[in-house]
Amino acid sequence: MTEETAINKFQWALEGISASYDNVDVKQIKKFAGRYGNILIKYMDEKLFYQPENGSTNKLIPISEYYFIVEGLNFFRIKFIVNDNSIIMKKIFNYGSEREYSKDE
Repeated sequence: MTEETAINKFQWALEGISASYDNVDVKQIKKFAGRYGNILIKYMDEKLFYQPENGSTNKLIPISEYYFIVEGLNFFRIKFIVNDNSIIMKKIFNYGSEREYSKDE
């Protein structure tokens, strides 16, 4: 394992430890709820949840206002990118790959 790989793995784990709803204003994250292709982001009880089509529902826990761990699924994270008139959900995988999904309007 290279030094860079080790640092990335450590950073990934450290971010997960710091994830908490104390990191965000719950009123601000409500805007992320909606459909992103075949993925549904739900807002319930002041929390966000991730549900792929025909899949189980997992709570999103904030690392920051835009970056979330997916409870029970440690191989990817969710990051929201807000532009002037659109929101993009980015799945960031622990092996370095990324996939982007635009919010359906």
